[in-house]
Amino acid sequence: MADILSSLAENGDPTAQYLLSCQTINGVGVTANEDTGWALMEQASDNNNPDASVILARRLEAMGGDRAKIRGLYIAAAQHNNTQAMLWLALDALDQGDGTKAEAHLKQAWELGDPRAATLLANRFAKSAVDRLT
Repeated sequence: MADILSSLAENGDPTAQYLLSCQTINGVGVTANEDTGWALMEQASDNNNPDASVILARRLEAMGGDRAKIRGLYIAAAQHNNTQAMLWLALDALDQGDGTKAEAHLKQAWELGDPRAATLLANRFAKSAVDRLT
């Protein structure tokens, strides 16, 4: 499997880059090499793989990284319909006092089917008990 992914990754396939990076970071089916794995993860993110962008953002968060860079990675993922990124951006907007932006991110995530977004919308933005239930 790693041989196939490696060939595809070398040809710029972002999904293959992402999957191979996970294998390489964790040493699954290949020799573990975190430096190479994270470099592949960055390539996947640069090639618009939203899952890679979320993983990189979460890693930066854990390391106390630059908030603007973290936000940029989540924005990139959200632009490719990653609802986890949309939820983070909504909470970030709430932290910044921008309820309108938060609500927009949550509505988009809900339209894409993420039930967590519906819960947050109901709890934060419902104007009545009926709105909360629907």
